[in-house]
Amino acid sequence: MKTIRLGLISLIIASIGLFSFSEIIGGYTADYLDYGVGARYLAMGGVGRTIATDANAGYWNPALLPQVSDVSLSGMTTTLMGMTKYNQMAVSIPLNENDAIAGTYIGLNVDGMELHGINYEPTTTPEGYFSTQKNALMFSYGHKMNPNFNVGVTAKYGNRNVYNSQDSVFAVDAGTYINFGAIQCGGTVRNLFAVKMGDQTDDNYELDFDLGASAQMNAFLFSFDVARIMRKNTSFYLGAEYSAISIKDSFDLKFRGGINPNELSVGLGIQTTPVFFDYAFMIR
Repeated sequence: MKTIRLGLISLIIASIGLFSFSEIIGGYTADYLDYGVGARYLAMGGVGRTIATDANAGYWNPALLPQVSDVSLSGMTTTLMGMTKYNQMAVSIPLNENDAIAGTYIGLNVDGMELHGINYEPTTTPEGYFSTQKNALMFSYGHKMNPNFNVGVTAKYGNRNVYNSQDSVFAVDAGTYINFGAIQCGGTVRNLFAVKMGDQTDDNYELDFDLGASAQMNAFLFSFDVARIMRKNTSFYLGAEYSAISIKDSFDLKFRGGINPNELSVGLGIQTTPVFFDYAFMIR
């Protein structure tokens, strides 16, 4: 019977001064799909396209799923700006030695938003309150073509509900993973196909390419990604992980750090098989 790995991930994001309030709850329908998931990968600067070894592989690069040999469960929670709740859950299941599937849920919500000027007249006293909600489901499949080359695909649906307006998007991503031995490479093509639904918006779901490479050097793991997220310019993401204490497969203590144009990040990971706890602290 395969080991069930339960990832209990706690993420705290601090000093998000560069994010305006509108960027947190507004933006385009599925902007939150670019925020990143998994405290391990966020602690390493937002890398993950070649190193995701748990259920979060479905999010970062579906071609990594065949590398996850056991059933894996993962969850993450944090609060942005002190009021926006950001939650994520994922599960991956190997079907055989060459195929694996995964499902991912991502949700953001803000309660107690004030309504002003409902009747087109500015008001100082709230005329009511409403909630903003964003939810997404991702279904991923990965296939090992040969011992050193994988491919994968992800279908994702994102929905946004703001007061009395609602819109959504359905899109498809594809990924690849190549193992060169000392170096692993991979990447994704995002929004190969995208369809908008619901209320009319000006949102554009452009074709994007993400690339990454990683190398394991004794107790150190280094990873470097190049990606464009949040519809901004192409940026780099650099991370490192150091295995400080490793006792066979029963206990592991890892320290992590990372950098990208928007933030510095640090974190740690504790493994007591089959449970993993990961923590990330991000300074923006």
